[in-house]
Amino acid sequence: MAGPAFGDLEALLGPDLVAPYVGGRSLTSVPATVGHLLGVDDGWRSRWLTLPDLAERYERVVLLLVDGLGYARLKEQLASDDRGFAELLRFGGAKELGEPITTVAPSTTCVATTVLAANGASPAETGFLGFTQLMPRLGLVANMLFWQPAWGRGHGRGDLEAWGLSPEEALPTPTIYQVLSAAGVHSTTLHPADLARSPLSRVQSAGARVDGYIGWVDMLARLAAQLEEAAGRRGYTFAYFPDFDSLMHRDGPATPTYAPLLEAFAAGLLRTLEGLSPRARNGTLVLITADHGHHQVPAKEAAYLDELPDVTRHLAWREGGEPRHVYLYARAGEVEELLAAARAALGARFRVLRGDEALAAGLYGDPAHLHPEAVQRVGDVVLLARGGASLWDKRADGAPRGMHGSLTADEMLVPLIALPLDAG
Repeated sequence: MAGPAFGDLEALLGPDLVAPYVGGRSLTSVPATVGHLLGVDDGWRSRWLTLPDLAERYERVVLLLVDGLGYARLKEQLASDDRGFAELLRFGGAKELGEPITTVAPSTTCVATTVLAANGASPAETGFLGFTQLMPRLGLVANMLFWQPAWGRGHGRGDLEAWGLSPEEALPTPTIYQVLSAAGVHSTTLHPADLARSPLSRVQSAGARVDGYIGWVDMLARLAAQLEEAAGRRGYTFAYFPDFDSLMHRDGPATPTYAPLLEAFAAGLLRTLEGLSPRARNGTLVLITADHGHHQVPAKEAAYLDELPDVTRHLAWREGGEPRHVYLYARAGEVEELLAAARAALGARFRVLRGDEALAAGLYGDPAHLHPEAVQRVGDVVLLARGGASLWDKRADGAPRGMHGSLTADEMLVPLIALPLDAG
């Protein structure tokens, strides 16, 4: 990705936060990497990654996105008890986990999965810049995951479509599936059945055949059937697995269910790949990555907007983003006052930036390629959590113990594991 002065971005963020895109190993490069491996080198916004010990071309590529499978937590687990994951790596010819890549900012699912579904464009260009964000033409802060207003009662999932935000028109770039289709490569997506045809999935799956599954065992069975069916033809499959993320939101990164789930999933995936016919395995590459990791968010480190009147009196809209990566929208003429109030109240727990400054430095991708509403959607002030900090609208019971969205190494570093099935 050309354009941003990454040295300026690193200086802006400070030493305790990870700058996306630095070094060129980013989630934004994954679509172009998939395309390159399939022999489709045109139509990508970002450059592809050079992956060691792989063939130049493959007939079929599978990208398995394991939601919440951060690099640091996975590496820690493998060092103490690999739970069969090392056997999975050996099946693909790998001896170790390898080096991580960085996810995007914010380090959150709807932003990262939109990047993976696009043509290598960054969040700044896709316009999907947060779990929630101001949508100026609709005049509200929207929940982009559920496609509904983020605040207020009486709204249902998908309401934004009824109010004029068509999922099919929300992404200003081609999808990876459309780029591949133009080159003769057929694509399929695998999502949980209750998400497979949601508005967000419709945004992200344009140009692909969509397949909904029920439970991850069904996902693996459907993946095997797809690879057998596609044997001998070029194809791409994207599969999404959410369970690790759900557990770590509930329990935190140290959830006791992590290790047994890793063991069961690695064993199930290994059996699935081993059970493929030689024809289906020939020329097939499986890539495993994640959208983000998790960070522990202790209640004692949380802040609450309803207890910060010096901040809220300068707000024109409810906050956007999410508790560890917050967007604040100032009243007309009160940007500097909001910035000063945020720094005074929250500067010890958050890195407090101007929104236009963060965009210009490349925090959300190349500032030479911005969505027309990027500045408005990010807002006037950006809060990036340090340590275990979080910002909620008010105190409530049952807050998650694990969160993501900010730029700590736990949240930002994700694996990129390559398993060429010919090697198994």
